Amino acid sequence: MKHIIIILLFLLLITNNIYADNSKIESIRAYYQEIGEDIKNIEDDINYNINCDELIINSTDTPRAAVGIYRKHYKFYYYITEKEREEKLAKVEMSCDIAAYHFYKEYLYNTDGELIFHYSKSEVSENIEKRYYFSDEKLIRFMEAKTIYDEPNNQHKDYALEVLDDARIIKEIFEKILGLPN
Repeated sequence: MKHIIIILLFLLLITNNIYADNSKIESIRAYYQEIGEDIKNIEDDINYNINCDELIINSTDTPRAAVGIYRKHYKFYYYITEKEREEKLAKVEMSCDIAAYHFYKEYLYNTDGELIFHYSKSEVSENIEKRYYFSDEKLIRFMEAKTIYDEPNNQHKDYALEVLDDARIIKEIFEKILGLPN
């Protein structure tokens, strides 16, 4: 009887963890949609809840030696808080063309400035889409194409650490750009 109770408690614990992670993922998706609506509104010239600054590397499309085409384009979407008059990075979109390849990445930050979602698509790897969901800088779900990994393996976790490092660097660049002198 004790064994059955222990097994039931263990299953209950696992179910609770899965439900909590699914709840976090749904919350991330809702936040992503909300920011997407704000971005669409500024593109449609309807409302300016969110701001956008851009950084283009090689804006003249000058070919690079041994590479040819090389261009990176970053879009930084952010909110300005009314009370503190502080810029809060919400989303970064990065597109990159190198030779015949195209890469696209998104970084989604929560209101505390932590990365909560990363999306990448690369023509190098047969247009495979990857999605990383984070909570407290811990990978809670990885998706590759249509396959979902609620228990990411070590390779997924290693790449997630690289994504977190990239997200920190991008956030630092954004903060430095805003601090440029007039």
